Amino acid sequence: MDIGSHMVQLGTYFAERQLIRNIQSQPEIKFHIMGTVKTLQYSSPEKTRGLQVWGTYDILLNFTEIQRRFDIARDNNDGYDYGCFILTEEVWNPSIHVWWGQTRMSSWPISGSMVLPNGEKLMLLQDWYIANKGTWNQSWWDNVKAANDPGETIVYEWSSWYGYTLLKGWHEFMHSIGKKSALFGICGFNSDNFDYDMRHDFFPGQMLDYMIQNYDLVTTGVHPNTMSDISRDMSWLKQLRDWGYTGKIVHIIPACWYDGWGCPWNRDVAKEDMKQALTYADIILVLPFADTSEWMVDESNISEHIQYIPITIEWMKEFVELCPSLQIQISMSGAIPSLWTLNPMGE
Repeated sequence: MDIGSHMVQLGTYFAERQLIRNIQSQPEIKFHIMGTVKTLQYSSPEKTRGLQVWGTYDILLNFTEIQRRFDIARDNNDGYDYGCFILTEEVWNPSIHVWWGQTRMSSWPISGSMVLPNGEKLMLLQDWYIANKGTWNQSWWDNVKAANDPGETIVYEWSSWYGYTLLKGWHEFMHSIGKKSALFGICGFNSDNFDYDMRHDFFPGQMLDYMIQNYDLVTTGVHPNTMSDISRDMSWLKQLRDWGYTGKIVHIIPACWYDGWGCPWNRDVAKEDMKQALTYADIILVLPFADTSEWMVDESNISEHIQYIPITIEWMKEFVELCPSLQIQISMSGAIPSLWTLNPMGE
């Protein structure tokens, strides 16, 4: 089993609830993603920590909310190491949200601008149009808006520029406050054409190249529940590396999500997906339960649900045994190892 010349660690989405944290407090877990500011108080500087503050899609065109996200990141910068892009996932660019059906162009605010912390000006559609195309054409906008066409040439050009300006602004801001930039949510795609989707829909224009060349960490994971779909998961991981991405890859191993994605969870598929992902990933991220809807289970019912983290730790031990050349760093505390890592270079 060739996993490449890098260390692989285990991580998890860290929770506010004590019940869930009890499950997550295994010493083998070395990376935490935290979805709320409140959760920062429960994680330790001994862990590598990523901050993500979940939000709705309309954050992308809301300058007040964007500024608040920069402020949150600055005000809490002693509690995390990696700051997720605008502290949420799947913001990316305005057009993609229309294609996904999350919003309609008729709801877009189109007038206004703000200066980002890196000094660059972020402009909504009308301001950008006037600056780049001349006098505002209201009839053009009325027609495009009525058609709800986010791929219209000028709209798409603006959306690509807007996403790039914000993506660049966040990365430079993170580094200016001594943190690293992270992009969460490159996960769960239906399409098999990862290259096209990434370049055309998710990160158009300069966005993809900028992310590949600059961002410090990204998450991945298709969440397959059949053996035949694992290859698609791996092809996307491989594509990131083939593009030249040298940052940290956090691979979320398969789970059954509350919206039905990846359900039902298949233990054998999840194990094989994790095994193959070790070739490309730096951090394997595991959820507290195999079914994410069980995050809110009552304490009295906890024993009835599949706790995912202990299973994953056992898998990691098995993978190490399969590859004797791997070295494991272990510091015993009673009968529990404080760290299991795959380290083929012995570093």
